[in-house]
Amino acid sequence: MNRRQLLKASIVAVPVAQAASSSLIETAQQAALNALKPSKRDLEHGLELHANSIVIDAYGFSPRAAVSGDEIRLAIEAGASELEIQDRAEDMGMTRCLTSVSERSEYLAAWKASGLTCIVQNAGEESQDPLRSIKRLARFTYVTDMLRDSVEKAVVPDDIAAAKKRGKHCLYFSGNGVPLSLV
Repeated sequence: MNRRQLLKASIVAVPVAQAASSSLIETAQQAALNALKPSKRDLEHGLELHANSIVIDAYGFSPRAAVSGDEIRLAIEAGASELEIQDRAEDMGMTRCLTSVSERSEYLAAWKASGLTCIVQNAGEESQDPLRSIKRLARFTYVTDMLRDSVEKAVVPDDIAAAKKRGKHCLYFSGNGVPLSLV
């Protein structure tokens, strides 16, 4: 099975995955509580410490939106190349929280449930192609520009503390040491 056939077959699974995602956070939280078995006092104390702290995921990933199977199907039917399909899927995953009310709701719910103040978001990729990294950086910047009431862009460390004081989250971008070729 080639990638295009796999994508076509996967489109059927997208609505099922979207319906299931609304309870994933609660399921994960319950699994953690079952594994840790904290006392009520310890749980309340831990949650209070977490809520009052600046919490940074030093190598995390911004929440992603679900890909629209219909849009991918239409692109395939229109003859899009594998690279075009991959790019469209990546774009939807990174920015669809801006165009879909339900995806925005899930995106913001994921931030809230995480308790994170900031994610150091790698905009690079394994290929380390500078143009691809710039495109990814642009997508994350677009999200922080459009959702600035909830998720800001941090440029310097003080921005993280300021976001916490305002009750917001932030992305702090990293290129992950992208080497620039001298071609």
